[in-house]
Amino acid sequence: MGFAEDLVAGPRSRRLCFNIGDREGVADWEVSALLAPLAESVDAAMYWQEPDEVDRTLAAPDIVQELLPIARAIAAAPGVQWWCDPIDLDRQFHVEFDHTGPPRVARTSEELADWRASAPFSAVWWSTPSRTVVHTTRALAGMGPLGLCLEEDGFGSKRAWCRSVRPARTPSVYEITGPTAWSELAERYPLEVSRHPHWRKVTGWEGRWVAPGLDGGCRRLRRRAPDRRWLREHSGPRTAGRRSLHDARGMGP
Repeated sequence: MGFAEDLVAGPRSRRLCFNIGDREGVADWEVSALLAPLAESVDAAMYWQEPDEVDRTLAAPDIVQELLPIARAIAAAPGVQWWCDPIDLDRQFHVEFDHTGPPRVARTSEELADWRASAPFSAVWWSTPSRTVVHTTRALAGMGPLGLCLEEDGFGSKRAWCRSVRPARTPSVYEITGPTAWSELAERYPLEVSRHPHWRKVTGWEGRWVAPGLDGGCRRLRRRAPDRRWLREHSGPRTAGRRSLHDARGMGP
């Protein structure tokens, strides 16, 4: 399966193709031209309920075939070639919005422990830890931090505070390159979260759910944003690439 086929295999990237609408000239697009339709697709994520009418329609096999030429044009565009780059430690930024609050750098281990203790019983639908733990996104030359525009289910914030983040020493990095990598992480550090009702609604999967318990020895977790395969699979809560933990499913980032 090629990059274009990967794009039409997942809901967020199908929505990206739909937002662009016409393949004409897309193969020449730079990063700036692609950010607006990509941001719209990311913002449309709704992981606490069933897929909306647009996502359901775009999943129909005949519609997928119609989106494929647009996906091929996107795959050829120079503005997407950085999607498969590894983490850029020299261009990491923390983005703080009014609704997120400042990070608590000094309490990271305590925050992770509190999150792990509450996650199995919480009603929140995301699988990353508390927003009070430092999250970073890369910046592109002349574009600023991607966290400013690529926000899932955004609040429409008009202002933000951006802080450059440089590691004091070389960190241990686990890159999520697709469903298999996420499944392996969830299997290694399993956190039972089957009480959550949201992911069943999104995926239809009625079995067990596990997420990585990030304080269980996994000291650093970084996602590429977006990675080609991550974009394809990033439907919010999703089934893992394979079954793990005796038929448990790994919750996606």
